[in-house]
Amino acid sequence: MTKEEKKKEIDFLYEWSKSIELSLAQLHDREVDETIFLSWDWVRERGLLSSFRELASDMVERCESMSPVKQEKMNAYLRDKWGLDIPMMKLRNKQKLDKALKRGYLKSDQEARMVEYWINEYCQAERPSEEIDPLNALLSDYERRVEAKWAAQKAAKEAKQAAKRIN
Repeated sequence: MTKEEKKKEIDFLYEWSKSIELSLAQLHDREVDETIFLSWDWVRERGLLSSFRELASDMVERCESMSPVKQEKMNAYLRDKWGLDIPMMKLRNKQKLDKALKRGYLKSDQEARMVEYWINEYCQAERPSEEIDPLNALLSDYERRVEAKWAAQKAAKEAKQAAKRIN
């Protein structure tokens, strides 16, 4: 992904998430906490795409917890404004899940959270274990690798401290 493509996706996800946040406030008849946008601006300035992808996923989850009537209002608004509603964003996320499954391992905490989300979705929909088991295996493998990495870092740090005490 080029820098320009990355910036374009960050800008899109920022504006898309901001419009959802503003719409959620309207639908729930509450004030918007403008300080949330300050933190988003900070992340945007630093070009942290993974943070905005995670934010967009969080927004999808928040919208899914609304009543069906409010969900439809939100989806109509998003389709009109962005041409991309919650089901379309979920499909985009599902494609990312399929890519991770094909690869056979998870690369980041963000991917791990995405897999946890889909495990919950599949369990709630009472999907067959043949669909859930590979996701659990991906997640378990990732957690094992992260724990091994942390243990290696801790051992290296302890060895370094022991070497300092000897000298």
